[in-house]
Amino acid sequence: MVAGLPRIEVKFLIDANGILHVSAREQRSGQAAEVEVKPTYGLTDEQVETMILESFDKAEEDISARQLIEHRMKRVRFLTLLRKARTPLHGSN
Repeated sequence: MVAGLPRIEVKFLIDANGILHVSAREQRSGQAAEVEVKPTYGLTDEQVETMILESFDKAEEDISARQLIEHRMKRVRFLTLLRKARTPLHGSN
């Protein structure tokens, strides 16, 4: 596996009420998140629309957070390469 790529463990569980439980854990950092997905029957159109709009709002936050993490990882990889490239120069002087 390439260094810096996230390693995410995802678990799916459907309980007796038909509710889907999804949990994810980034294995290196230990950061975890959980969500419940409930059937949409019995919900009004307005409730479903509100849930969809909230998911779009959260998606933007998630994308921003992912981009920030990706930029940090690029920076770390770049700095590591610079340090490795610099090491032989110091060793020969």
